[in-house]
Amino acid sequence: MDYGLKYQSIFYNVFGTEVSVYIYKKDYEEAIIDVRTREVIIECNYQDENTPIIGTGAKVVLAVDTSQMTQYEDLLTSLEKEFKCIIVYGDIGIVFTGYSLCDLNERQFLAYASVVLQFTDYLRRLESIHFPSLVNAGSSTTLISLLNDALDMIEGGEDPTLLVNSTLFEERMDQGATDDFLMQTYFDNSIFYTGPTEYDDGYVSLNKALLSFGAHLYSYAGNRWVLERQEDVLRDGDWLVYIGIGSYPAPDVSESQKQVINKQDSEGGFDYVEMSQIIAYESGLRTLELDLKDKQLDSFVFNDYTVDNMISVPDFIPNPGTLNERQWYYHENCTIVGNNFAFRGMSSYIKWMYASNEFDDIVYAGLYYAFEIQFPETIEDPVSLNVSYKMSTDSVLPVDTVARMRFMIMVDGGPRSGDFLYYSYNYPDTLYLNDPGADYCSNRVDISIVPSTKYPLSVDMEFNLTDTLLWSGFGPPSSVWELLGKPIKQKFIIMFFPMAFIWTVETGLPGGPNVTTIMPKFQYLGDVQVNVANQKVLNKLTYYINEDFEKTEKIDIDFFDLPNINFANGLMVEGSEVGDLEKTENWVSRGETTPVALMDIFAMNKFRIYSRTIHRLKGTIRYNGYIKPFAILTDDNLKVNGENVQLILHGYSWDLNNGTYDIDAQEYSDEDVDLETIANSFGYEGDPGIVPPVPTGLDATINIPENQIDVSWDSVEGAVSYILRRKPYYDIFGNWVQAWQTVYEGPNTSYLDQFDYPPTNGESFWYMVLARTTLVNSAYSAPILRIWS
Repeated sequence: MDYGLKYQSIFYNVFGTEVSVYIYKKDYEEAIIDVRTREVIIECNYQDENTPIIGTGAKVVLAVDTSQMTQYEDLLTSLEKEFKCIIVYGDIGIVFTGYSLCDLNERQFLAYASVVLQFTDYLRRLESIHFPSLVNAGSSTTLISLLNDALDMIEGGEDPTLLVNSTLFEERMDQGATDDFLMQTYFDNSIFYTGPTEYDDGYVSLNKALLSFGAHLYSYAGNRWVLERQEDVLRDGDWLVYIGIGSYPAPDVSESQKQVINKQDSEGGFDYVEMSQIIAYESGLRTLELDLKDKQLDSFVFNDYTVDNMISVPDFIPNPGTLNERQWYYHENCTIVGNNFAFRGMSSYIKWMYASNEFDDIVYAGLYYAFEIQFPETIEDPVSLNVSYKMSTDSVLPVDTVARMRFMIMVDGGPRSGDFLYYSYNYPDTLYLNDPGADYCSNRVDISIVPSTKYPLSVDMEFNLTDTLLWSGFGPPSSVWELLGKPIKQKFIIMFFPMAFIWTVETGLPGGPNVTTIMPKFQYLGDVQVNVANQKVLNKLTYYINEDFEKTEKIDIDFFDLPNINFANGLMVEGSEVGDLEKTENWVSRGETTPVALMDIFAMNKFRIYSRTIHRLKGTIRYNGYIKPFAILTDDNLKVNGENVQLILHGYSWDLNNGTYDIDAQEYSDEDVDLETIANSFGYEGDPGIVPPVPTGLDATINIPENQIDVSWDSVEGAVSYILRRKPYYDIFGNWVQAWQTVYEGPNTSYLDQFDYPPTNGESFWYMVLARTTLVNSAYSAPILRIWS
């Protein structure tokens, strides 16, 4: 949108530095009006380190002759974003860009009045905006997409500039000079949803997304945006710069924006204003409690029917491996009419019709969806796949008929790929897994129709995947999970076919009655829910460090590295194939070479800052320059053990007229704190409710003549058992499957991994181990690799 300059004020402050305030109005093309400013203040509204968005605002106070007030009325009664304010400070250039907030403007009723105008960089105003990237609950979104949605809405279509200061990478991410985690980290959109169609606004979404990374988003230099991880503020290395991030260009390398200001510097130092400075002493952090907000998927099949994005398929029964997950498909004989909400008892639905009236052309012409589930490491409770959905038609329900609602579930991948889950009419309590023919293995739900019956008609079925079942193929009775090779994950395709009405007509002729079947022209499918029974995950982590302190901090975090795909929580990274998303596992940061879980990095940074007594500074300083959020202030008079205390600047209020900053800063320690240091200082003492340390000393020795690998690890105080996992595992059909599986669970600190047959020469074997108390598990150790040779 075009803005024209309407008001301007140019003055010199106490340093003799020129300050220019420009106020632009949308579509303004007339003369510029000079105004006099009594006060110009820029406020950096830092809340706390667990609130990633840092909004910045400006207050401009005009001195106005009330007899000329009419020419300022539009400022006081402005529409949203009708005015834009740009403030320039001397040779530094732009130090603020923001838009008017008419609901906070004020004026005095005096002969020479003050008119108070408020402007904001608009980050906090994202509270009333929803991001386009999150419209579909079943989709995945990159962090760069969320940032693009936010900045594009603020900038009004102009290309924003984003500076990034980060050393964080997941171990499988590209880590080149122009790579970062923004374009390589994916979120499951459903984590932002509180209902089928209700999801978080932009402000909440960004705060959720950034917290796990310890990253903050703020405006800087007026026309720039910065994403900076707090643990990297002292880094001298290059930053990355995106220009016009909406088109996802490769970022360029930019110089470091690190800012360190020392009070005693002869040039560029700062001074305290009178005796305003106060140093407070706060206790160091002993306990960090992270409440990880686990969110089990309400459904693996999402009801975000996006008609424009649906894909047609030619086969009534799609072949395994041909459908992408979380994508709706329809048969080419169907015409997708539309999708909507609230119809005949369905909260959301999709409507389709047929191009042909031939029964054989439409009986299996339906909708298709691929999804994946995860089995727990140990099957203690039955794992049931629950399927429910509703259907309706435009037809009046016939009397004395049966409505048949048909769907099928096919295994996609693994040793039984292409087989179907179904119940037989002859044995309704027995679950089968094989392929006796498409018509036979349709899961049909017969609903007797009586005159009082109304739409919608419902299906609600349960498939117990882990209890023993009677299998009509070969071999002894087994469970679906065992027949699938005891996988950690399994993909399925569910197929929804047209609802049919069936009734019997007595003819009185030889051969008996006729059975008549009709398919209504229009079909509605809605409120699909496919899930597994509730599963429990470790969702509370407790870290301890120094017993000399008493301070405990509790933090709620929505995103964390939860590998279970049955849950929406857990960041994702692209897998071996483009578009194939996998849950992230381990990360590196600050140049560390040993990957650890993201929550461990989060904890390490917390203890890096708070593992001793913290100095906090509140005061007023005078400084002729522009101080960025997270600048480092030092004072030679404030030392600990002979070293200057570094104070990281958080929030401030900058009075440009008087050249002063009201600041809030706290000590920032750049000490190295590794996870082992935290674990060794747990004060753990075998407390079963506290996360035990990760086992160390994991080792494995190959014994080729005996076809075995001897695995061992160090004991953990207070652990009652250990879980050892190996990748790959050997399924019942004699195949090596490249996935993790538990090979040992028990109290010993060693395990003899025996193979019935010699592995292939060159086969890679990975091992990792965790420690267990009676209540919680530690994280897994870093995997080790052994190659059979």
